[in-house]
Amino acid sequence: MDRIVAMTRRCSVWFDDFLRDLTAADPAVAHFPDAECPVDVPGTADAVVAFAALLSWCGAQGKQRFLLLGSEEPVVELVLGQDRPVEAVRQVARRLTFSGAAMLSLAPRSGQQGAAVPRLYIRTVPGRAWLGVEGGHGRVREDRLTELAARLGVLAVQVGSARGVFGDLDPWTALDSQGQRERWNGKQIAVPQQTIPALVAPWVERTPAAVAVTYSGGTLTYRQLWQAAASVAGALSVYGVRPGDRVASLVSPGHRSVVVFLGMLLAGVCHVPIDHRAPAARARAVVADSGARLVVAADGVADEFDVPGLLLDDLLTCEGAGRTLLPVQPDADAYMLYTSGTTGRPKGVTITHANVVNTLAGVDDVVSFTDRDVWTLFHSCTFDFSVFEIFGCLAHGGRLVALGQPEIDDPLLLYGALERESVTVLCQTPSAFTRLIALDEAGAEELTSLRQVVFGGERLDPRVLGNWLRRHPSVRLTNMFGISEATIHSTAHDVTADDVSAARSPIGRPLRSVELHLVDDRGHLVADGAVGEIWLGGASVAGGYHNLPEVSRERFVVPRWGGKPLLRTGDLARRGPDGVLEYLRRKDDQFQWHGYRIEPGEIVGALLGYPGVSVAEVVATDGPQARIAAFVVAAGDTSLNPERLASHAASLLPHYMVPQAIHVIGTLPVTSNGKTDRKFLADLDAECGRATPLSTPQQHLFTASRLAADPDQYVETAVWQVRGQGLNTDALRHALSELTSRHHILRTRFLLKEGRALQRLRPPWRPALKILSLPETGAGQRQLLEATGGLCPVDADAGSVIAAAVVRTGDDEEFLVLRQHHLVTDARSVGALVGDLAACYRAAVERTVLAPWPGGQYRDVAAVAPSADAVGHAVQRLSGAAAVLLPQPPRRQRDGMIRVEVPIGAAAAARAARDHRATVFVLHASALAAALHVWLGRADVTFGITVDGAGAAAGPPVLGPLVMTAPVRSRQGVPARAADLVRPIAEQVALILDDGGAACAAAAERLHPPAAGLAPYCEVLLSSAGVEQGPVDFGRSELVPVRLPASGRREGHPVVVTAYASLDGLGFDIAYQGEWIDKNDARELAVCLTDAVTWLFSPREGTAPQATAPAPPHGGTAISRRPARARIVPPRQEPVARAGNRAEELTAVVLEIWRDVLPPRQKAFGASEDFFEAGGNSIALLSLHMRLESSLGCDIAISDLFVHRTARSQAVRLADVLEGGAS
Repeated sequence: MDRIVAMTRRCSVWFDDFLRDLTAADPAVAHFPDAECPVDVPGTADAVVAFAALLSWCGAQGKQRFLLLGSEEPVVELVLGQDRPVEAVRQVARRLTFSGAAMLSLAPRSGQQGAAVPRLYIRTVPGRAWLGVEGGHGRVREDRLTELAARLGVLAVQVGSARGVFGDLDPWTALDSQGQRERWNGKQIAVPQQTIPALVAPWVERTPAAVAVTYSGGTLTYRQLWQAAASVAGALSVYGVRPGDRVASLVSPGHRSVVVFLGMLLAGVCHVPIDHRAPAARARAVVADSGARLVVAADGVADEFDVPGLLLDDLLTCEGAGRTLLPVQPDADAYMLYTSGTTGRPKGVTITHANVVNTLAGVDDVVSFTDRDVWTLFHSCTFDFSVFEIFGCLAHGGRLVALGQPEIDDPLLLYGALERESVTVLCQTPSAFTRLIALDEAGAEELTSLRQVVFGGERLDPRVLGNWLRRHPSVRLTNMFGISEATIHSTAHDVTADDVSAARSPIGRPLRSVELHLVDDRGHLVADGAVGEIWLGGASVAGGYHNLPEVSRERFVVPRWGGKPLLRTGDLARRGPDGVLEYLRRKDDQFQWHGYRIEPGEIVGALLGYPGVSVAEVVATDGPQARIAAFVVAAGDTSLNPERLASHAASLLPHYMVPQAIHVIGTLPVTSNGKTDRKFLADLDAECGRATPLSTPQQHLFTASRLAADPDQYVETAVWQVRGQGLNTDALRHALSELTSRHHILRTRFLLKEGRALQRLRPPWRPALKILSLPETGAGQRQLLEATGGLCPVDADAGSVIAAAVVRTGDDEEFLVLRQHHLVTDARSVGALVGDLAACYRAAVERTVLAPWPGGQYRDVAAVAPSADAVGHAVQRLSGAAAVLLPQPPRRQRDGMIRVEVPIGAAAAARAARDHRATVFVLHASALAAALHVWLGRADVTFGITVDGAGAAAGPPVLGPLVMTAPVRSRQGVPARAADLVRPIAEQVALILDDGGAACAAAAERLHPPAAGLAPYCEVLLSSAGVEQGPVDFGRSELVPVRLPASGRREGHPVVVTAYASLDGLGFDIAYQGEWIDKNDARELAVCLTDAVTWLFSPREGTAPQATAPAPPHGGTAISRRPARARIVPPRQEPVARAGNRAEELTAVVLEIWRDVLPPRQKAFGASEDFFEAGGNSIALLSLHMRLESSLGCDIAISDLFVHRTARSQAVRLADVLEGGAS
């Protein structure tokens, strides 16, 4: 009777693809009947074992479920894989007993992305079996099914006597294997035996005056290039170098490296290039291992080796022209490259002239180049892509543009060079090309001459090319796979519109000068559609590694079918249904994570599926902080949120594959070879993974911004009018990206974790730049702010701490707007910010090398701690002072501001400062102290002043919140003599300025009373408007500052007094918060301040008015007599519980959260205990607030938690909020 064994469980993404390839999907036709192929088998058990062996050979592995129709055991589990013992599966197969049953058609299961996955099955009768396919919604590929049936028959003959593992079984007969190899590789082309210079010589004869090489200082014609190279060849013989010798060179990319390389080839010398930026130890190791007879270098490092050294200038100026050169054979060594070694020791591989000529001939068979082409020399001579650039160009009579290092490093400069030189052929690694894509998407000028881009060096994901291909349909994009040991390129594929919508990396078919096979771990050819390692053969393959015989035997192996050794590349690929090879990954790309084997490509694929992601890369880090980290690049001006990206990845990937960190960066870093620099990414993630505490100013700002009702209260906006030439938005985007790479503070994320405010570095990123148009003419300040506020969001939690906009108005005016969070800049450092942005912008516009940032990093300045003595003195000054002066009134009033102007000119202010031997700012502080004594009716008052942080004023420029708030104390009321008031204030200000306020801040933190709020001792804050900035040189433009209205509330400072100088005299803006003082209170303070300023700054003769002792001033001073303000602080009362049992339940909830956010202690927290007296502070209150909102699922005003400080009163208030009983 019929029996069926059908595989039912998903095995792997690649095996699913193999199964899908068995059917040719065609939505235009109906579902075709399932197909079968007959197979002769010795018996039913052998058929089952052979079927398991076939699935293992095709890539199935691990425990799989099978359905058996016609068996007493309808479901059976088998473990598959090449390492699976045959006997273990045979025992299961023999145990099965079969009874008659009709075949049952099973519904196909769904695989990734909802695509139907067909299933292989066998149907058996004694001595006969049928291999079939069902499901898949498509036409079964008869050719592939027939081929699999033939392999099943070969395996069925072997399994009866097999004693090893499935991998020992060979599914191929010798004849079948030969046919498969010939079908995969096609007919080879004939390549003439000649040297590399022989490819260039015809153009020297045919077009000697044509330009061969262009560089920054001029050009070389083909005749000049050949003569210079011949002179180098002759000079080498002068220095005793003979054909076959090896000569190392440390020469930077450029035209001279081309001359030296060609000269060595003419001399029959093997060129050993070493990256001119390589560490000295590596350079010495390469020279020693290669056996180089001579080292050529551009500077004095040539003398640092154990072999003779020669300066490049001496080699190029040596009279070697005219010397007879010995003939060079095609099999002579041309160059030796050193590739990375898994053991840490670089591996040297020698490439012959014939190897290079063979590769160039194979490329010519699929891509056409002419003498009208303009190429670039972009890559280092240590990367064989440069060999293709040099001789791919010169062998066709083209012009080679030798790029300088700045153009190689800076994509904007590179883009300009491509445009300026009318480049037609560009060779790039995919990582490097994404930088050009970003510029193209940002609106850079079109590269009208470019016609051919060749990719190589690393895996290409065509999806990143979608927009480019749509915008530049005439540019041919060719993806090539290759490896240094097989001379540059081995396959080629033209990227199509279909490719850019598929999650695969096609590398095409092998060049007809190359032999390519896909082989499994046991050395067998794989089935069509199955995954195998790429093995390469042919005249392009090197003979082995230099001085590494054991490694050579492992990598250059004779295949099972005999013949010449083949190179095991270590790269995995599969052949698609159209015969196109799909590159998958390196065999060693897999990494193990918590017991799972992880394919990074699967994570990358999931991230690339998120809208707005153009490029993605994944690394796994080691050590105590080991994790999976992903790096993504946004397309255009897209704003990417790492948390949302993580959620997207979690919806597609198993939990163990979801990256623990996702970094949004401006561009992927590349090595000198143009490949993604994975080590840099791993180091960057390690740096970004370290969370560090905030500086003291940042602590206060972080807490205040979290408490603020409007997050934009702590976003600073600066506006400049653009004069002269309009802004180049491409250059501005580039400058903003460059800015984040130069300043750590601009790539910092701020987070609250376990009750601690922390900061964590993120990679360099690209801030948003919006281009806005205001149709109105004469746009005012408020219009500019309103236009940019919503469109340029700033989010400190996500690390998006700065944004920019270019605003163009109806009257042809242009404005640059910067919005940055107060956590990363303040009024003192915004000048440094725009100054360095201008430097980055000028370099981008003028396409010059950007000079390093001359200043420091904020974390280094903020890390300067005050001395213990300074903190001790500050504690003494503040001991006994009232940290809270302003009791909160019972009702909420509107915020407001009052402007005070005193008719005291600049000359009078300066004279008063000289009289008192103090600065004008000290007199401002003294006046505020006198005003507070009168206004509050207190002899002992404190207030805050703003001061540059430690080292900020005298040191190099720094970006960051440099202004600190430091408390000043006045404890003698208003004395009769102004000098007695000014002197102690001046002494305190001098001490504060000495250490930047750090000691006072530390003292305030040490003395921090339970109910001190956000800014103890500094509820009233004296600030200075500062010095207005002048115009900024912004390349071909000039930025003129636009003065904006004063910013809004500053949490923790109910009263902010800002002093400024105006044309009419001294001015003070008194900004107040309505829940602390009302308008009448503010007016009283304004009158007191006016009187105090007049008293201190006006010229006086004779004896000053007598004071009335240090008690509250009820008269006798020069300040107007005013009754002391009556400040009655109502006793703290528990609110009446209107919610009954609900409040009791909430009390238990609140106390439970208290235990998590407050410092641990032995005794339990009481329901009537004060939160702050129990060890709480503002940060702990933030944690409490977040936990309560999360637990209760409602919005809670954090000010309620400041007012209601016991667990019981908080619970009653929360009950009211939940029941809507209070507003």
